Amino acid sequence: VYQRVIDRALQADVAFVGIGEVMPGCPLNAEGFITDAQVKALNGRGVVGEMLGHFFNQQGERVWGETDELLTSVRLESRTQRKIIGFAGSERKYPAIRAALQGGWVSGLVTDEDTALKLLQK
Repeated sequence: VYQRVIDRALQADVAFVGIGEVMPGCPLNAEGFITDAQVKALNGRGVVGEMLGHFFNQQGERVWGETDELLTSVRLESRTQRKIIGFAGSERKYPAIRAALQGGWVSGLVTDEDTALKLLQK
């Protein structure tokens, strides 16, 4: 069943994905997917954001680590021909959103007005 879901997700014309921040108390941390120590280690390696558990730094470059061995999500690639629409907003998530755009992880973005204006100013 899992493989069928992955196959269908990879064949979809468009994907809608949340962009998450990586800091103490972030959803992946609060829900127990990554530990406090892992958050600290990821931040120490420059990680500011994630999509489906795929971590990236301020420049939008993929950062690989021990958590990749545990991934069960759909494989993501930056600068793909697939339409990937990211969903995120708020000042707290701004570094992650900016990095996802810089790295080419998303081809579109749904966000709030303040975040959009700040992104357009940079």
